[in-house]
Amino acid sequence: MNKRSKLIPSIALAKNKMLVQDAEIKQNIKIYPELKELIPPLQGEELEQLENNILKEGCREPLLYWHNVSTDEFILIDGHNRYGICKKHHIDFNLKPITLSNFDEAKNWMIDNQLGRRNLSKEQKIYLVGIRYNQEKNTHGGNRKTGEGQNTESVNSAERIGKENNMSPKSVKRAAHFAEGLDNIGESNPELKKQILTGKQKVRLSDIETLSEARDHLKIKNSDQIKIEAEKIKTEKREKLNNKLNSKPTARINETKLKLEVDNLLSTKDERKLKILKNIVNLAQEMIQEYSTDN
Repeated sequence: MNKRSKLIPSIALAKNKMLVQDAEIKQNIKIYPELKELIPPLQGEELEQLENNILKEGCREPLLYWHNVSTDEFILIDGHNRYGICKKHHIDFNLKPITLSNFDEAKNWMIDNQLGRRNLSKEQKIYLVGIRYNQEKNTHGGNRKTGEGQNTESVNSAERIGKENNMSPKSVKRAAHFAEGLDNIGESNPELKKQILTGKQKVRLSDIETLSEARDHLKIKNSDQIKIEAEKIKTEKREKLNNKLNSKPTARINETKLKLEVDNLLSTKDERKLKILKNIVNLAQEMIQEYSTDN
C-alpha cells in the first residue's frame, strides 16, 4: 500500500470530524442581544430582497463566529440577518471562525466592520462611532488624566477614530453623547430608538446628546418627549450655573489678572506651561460650545 492510499482514510476521517464539529457549532451558536444591536436591521425591501436571494441561491457567504474559550461559547459575530432567514426556512449555511481575544475586541470588530459599509444612515454611523469611542474610553479606565491634567488617551482615541471615519475629534465626542442618550431612550422605548437610527423618526441630534446627562431613568413615550426632557436638563444646568455664580461673587474671574497670566504663558517655552495653556483653550472652547447649544 503506497503512502497516498494510506492518507485517504486519514483525510476522510478528518473531514468527517470537521463536519460533526461544524454541525455541533450550528446547533449551539449563541446570539448576544448586545452584539446583535450593533447590526443595523434591514428594512422592508432590503430584507425581502435578501430573503428571496437566499431562497433562490442559498446562503452563499459564510457566517462569522468567535469561539470564546473562557466560556466555551460559539458567538455569532457577522451574518445575523442571514442567520435569521436561514433558521426561518430551514436552509443550511456555512460557518467561518474569526480569532478574537475577548468580548470587548469582538464588539469593536463588529463596530468597525459595520462602519466599513455604505448603507448606514447618518444616525447609525454617529451611533456606532459613539459606541466605539465609549467602548475604548471605558476599556482604558474612563477619564483618567495625566499629571498635566490632560486626558491623553481620550484625546488620542477621539483623533484616531475621527480620522478613520472622516470626523473631527469634537464630533466623535459628541457622537459618544449621542450614543449614550439614544441608549437611554432605548431602555424605555426600543422601537423609537430603532426608528431614530433608521431615519424614520427625525429628532434633533443635540437633544439626544443632552439626554446622555440624565441622572434618572427616562421613560420616553414619543419623539416630542425627547425635546421636553432635553429642555429640562438644559434648564437645570443653567440654574445650577447661575446659583453657583451668584453664591460666590468673589470667585468671578478678574479679566485683567487672567490676561496677564495668559500673556505669561504665551511668552514661555516651557512645555509643561504650554500644555496647561492648551488645556485652558480646549476647556474654553467646550464651555462656549455648551453655552451656544443650551441657548
